Amino acid sequence: MSVLFFLLSSLLVFSCTLFIWNEKNFKEYAINLFLIQLFLLIIFSVLDLFLFYIFFEAILVPMYLLIGLWGSRERKIRAVYLFFFYTLCGSILMLLGILYVYFIAGTLNIEYLFCFPFGEVEQTALWLFFFRFFCLKNPNVSFSHLTSRSARWSTNSWICFTCRNPFKIRSLWFY
Repeated sequence: MSVLFFLLSSLLVFSCTLFIWNEKNFKEYAINLFLIQLFLLIIFSVLDLFLFYIFFEAILVPMYLLIGLWGSRERKIRAVYLFFFYTLCGSILMLLGILYVYFIAGTLNIEYLFCFPFGEVEQTALWLFFFRFFCLKNPNVSFSHLTSRSARWSTNSWICFTCRNPFKIRSLWFY
């Protein structure tokens, strides 16, 4: 299954690169896209939950740069701060879930954790931690009850909120 994710993410980054070919700062923009691709390929190949967490969060650094540097409106800095707030809240939940798994199972090897006998309550609690984490990264789920009324958009909407040309940046919505 990871092979399909490898192919899909490579195809998406290639199409994003074609979209930004005529940008003024193509080199810097492309470096950020390739960093996102590198981190995605690492995520799809690691078998340790903590490494998955580290590289999943590392994707956010190029995303911050894309929003902060290539946004054209004056509210791009605010958008980066709110993007950071969204991801921080989700990251804390995921880290708590990972630490709980480590203290209960004694390992973070994903292959071993598939066979570990978690109780029903533990499975539900861990599912909620991980589900909320991934929901904050999804453009369809909002965390707006913690932000101001003027910023009630999902995580990936920050890119559109700050960009000069939303059609050029639309290819990043897949991430």
